[in-house]
Amino acid sequence: MKKQILILLFGLGTLLLASASFLMYLWFRACAQYDSFEDTKQAYLDNFPVSLQDATITTGITILLLSGSLVCFIKAISANFLKPVAVVLVVISGLLLSWNIFSLM
Repeated sequence: MKKQILILLFGLGTLLLASASFLMYLWFRACAQYDSFEDTKQAYLDNFPVSLQDATITTGITILLLSGSLVCFIKAISANFLKPVAVVLVVISGLLLSWNIFSLM
């Protein structure tokens, strides 16, 4: 692969991981403010437009973001582009993805 494509791919993976991390930050911020699960859930969902105020939808979005980042970083590893960093980011993306899939059950 060309180096410019690998840079864009790595940047996209980083952006997707950062977006998913920001959604998780919003959840943790809501958890710190409220004691009951229902209040926490509603405070988290209030960050989204009405059409996206469903926990399953927001978790699905996070899963898609993390899956995309995982694919981008795996492609970077296979092309030997920033391999040590990409391996760490694959592990982080994979753990967060597993956590989000588990939260759907």
